Amino acid sequence: MAVIVDIRLVLSGMLGIGVIIWAIRRVQQTEYIVTTRAIWLKRGVINKTVRRIELSKVQNTAYSQPVTGSLFGYGTVTIEVAGGGDLQFRRIDNPEVARETITNRIGNTSERIPGSNDQWRSVLQLVREIRVAVE
Repeated sequence: MAVIVDIRLVLSGMLGIGVIIWAIRRVQQTEYIVTTRAIWLKRGVINKTVRRIELSKVQNTAYSQPVTGSLFGYGTVTIEVAGGGDLQFRRIDNPEVARETITNRIGNTSERIPGSNDQWRSVLQLVREIRVAVE
């Protein structure tokens, strides 16, 4: 009877250690990347998941911190995406700074139209000449 209890205890301990190691690896294998054009989420220990969201599709950002997050400086950043499928950056350091970074990048997504004003005026003049010739 004592041997069976000891084996159960050992197996329970090994299972508990395995769950802890899995949780740590899951956090270690998660990457959040913010570029000038997109936000990337890469995660997975065995199965890899990669998600890309263009900054132009981001509608809103928010962050939250539980009590322990406020004490230790971590939290969650939520990114609302046009068309649904919100994205969350979980258990990250300084979530307020991360949210501000994303928000600042959203404002800088407008791409410049190629060409100078003079070039576009000449194109407009050419289109007007073609219109007059056609009429």
